[in-house]
Amino acid sequence: MVFDTMLFDLDDTIHNRNASLFKFVDLFKIKYSNVLYDYSKLIIKDIFFEIDMKGNNPREVMFKELQYRVSWKYKPNLKELIDFWNLEFPKCAEPMYNLYNVLDYFINKIIKMGIVTNGNSDFQNKKFIN
Repeated sequence: MVFDTMLFDLDDTIHNRNASLFKFVDLFKIKYSNVLYDYSKLIIKDIFFEIDMKGNNPREVMFKELQYRVSWKYKPNLKELIDFWNLEFPKCAEPMYNLYNVLDYFINKIIKMGIVTNGNSDFQNKKFIN
């Protein structure tokens, strides 16, 4: 059977969500270092990966949990945390390993490609722009 079109899921097929989340957490620690206790800075990456649930946890739920689980000198409000996510996470987008070789292969075979995702299209599109 010969195919003329290939569809890719965005997260964890095109977009390396784990690598992107690592980058985001580093930005988060820089941004909020003055309001996090030192112990929280050490464990925040583990907490983020647990409460993010591979992107399946709604951001409001995730950041409420973060507010609760992290020791803060001063707790940022929920809207501020979500706004920081919405602004910065798409800029942290990392491609999956070997992605460009795979895409080049399909281009050379003249196979049409598309991306599907169950995420918010405005948010997902930002991953490509940045």
